[in-house]
Amino acid sequence: MKIRAFVKVALAFAGAMLGTSGFAADYTWTGLAGNGKWTDSGNWSPSGVPGCYLDGDVERGGDSADTATFGADASGADAVTIDLAGHRYVKDVVIASGAPAYTFGTSAAYAQSLGINTNGSIIVNKEVTKDQNFPWVRVNSNGATTFSNNSTASTFRFGPLDSIQRKDGKSTGGYPYASLSLKGTGDFDMDGGCQFDQCGSFNVLTSGKLTLNDKSGTGARYSVYYFQSINGSVHEVELPTVTS
Repeated sequence: MKIRAFVKVALAFAGAMLGTSGFAADYTWTGLAGNGKWTDSGNWSPSGVPGCYLDGDVERGGDSADTATFGADASGADAVTIDLAGHRYVKDVVIASGAPAYTFGTSAAYAQSLGINTNGSIIVNKEVTKDQNFPWVRVNSNGATTFSNNSTASTFRFGPLDSIQRKDGKSTGGYPYASLSLKGTGDFDMDGGCQFDQCGSFNVLTSGKLTLNDKSGTGARYSVYYFQSINGSVHEVELPTVTS
C-alpha cells in the first residue's frame, strides 16, 4: 500500500511538472497540413503547437521554453510564408538544412510577430542556402537575445524590432532595453525601427556584413545606447531616396 501511494504521488507530481508552462519541448516544422499555419498541429512533429501567444505586449498562456526548428517544407516550394496567426512566442528558432526561404508573418507590420524569450535565439545553420525573413521580431526586455547566421549563402533579414512587456503587465516603454547580439559568418539586413534607447546594447559580432535599411523611404530611426563590433566587420547604411 505504501508503495502504491508513493507511485501515485510520484506520477501526480510528474504530471504537474509536465503541465507547467516552462516545460521545454522541441518541435520540427513539416508543413504537412499544407496551409502554412503555425497554429495547426498538423504542421509539426511531434503533433502540437510550439510556444505560447502574445496578448498585445504581454505574453499569455505560459512562459515558453520551446524550440521550433524549420527545415524542409512538405510543399517543396523555394519560398514559404508562415502564418503566425497573431503573435507567437518561443525560446529558440532554428533554421536547418533544406529550408526554403521562410518568411515569418503574412500580414502587414504589427499584425503578426515572432517573440523570442529571455536569453533566447534565432539560429540559421551553415547548410542553409536561402535567405530568411523575420519582418517583426519581439524580444524579451529582461535579458539578452542572439541572432546567429552561420551561412555565408543566406542573408538574415529582420526588423522592425520591439520588446515584450513582463507578464505582470508593467510597460518597458515598447523598446528593447536588453541586448541583441548578431553572431556567425553570414550577412544581416536590419530594417528601420530598431531602438536600444536606455541601457540596451547592440553587439555586432558577425564576420559577415550588416546593412541598415530604410525600406519605407521615409527615414528610419536607429537609436543605440551601447554599441560594439568586432574588428573587420562591415556596416553599410541604405539612405532614403530624396525626390524634389
